[in-house]
Amino acid sequence: MIKLTNLLKEIIESSDFNLSLKDFLDKYNQEFFPNFTPKNKSLEPHGTIDIKNIDPSEYDDWEELLSLPREQEKIQKLSNQKQPLTPILLSLLKGYRGLVLDGHHRVAANIQQGKNKIDYILDLESLIDMWLNKNNQSSSPKIREDLLQKYINV
Repeated sequence: MIKLTNLLKEIIESSDFNLSLKDFLDKYNQEFFPNFTPKNKSLEPHGTIDIKNIDPSEYDDWEELLSLPREQEKIQKLSNQKQPLTPILLSLLKGYRGLVLDGHHRVAANIQQGKNKIDYILDLESLIDMWLNKNNQSSSPKIREDLLQKYINV
């Protein structure tokens, strides 16, 4: 299993956790609003993760998505793209495995292409959880939700 703080060494480990939470989120957040990855801009991934360490939030497993006839056209279209795919939006709050919030078809396209890894960005709640952890503050769903609401309503 992968711990959130170990996973983020690629990009965020060198960040200044002495920043205020707002400044930290302003620097690393790439969600337009919670659980939505902007589609109209190039995102700087927080890192790359092995696909075997992430689970779909909308399907039982990746094979289910890959086997659905109604999804084949979209997956194939993404597989045929020449440019790199937009990073997926990943949550790491439910244990140590990543949960894909946005980007299921991008993961499926990578699997179809035989790739083992995919670029990701973390959702706001995971970033808040990491900041709290690095600053030795307690984290709970209520604390994260309160901080999230305070951040997005500013």
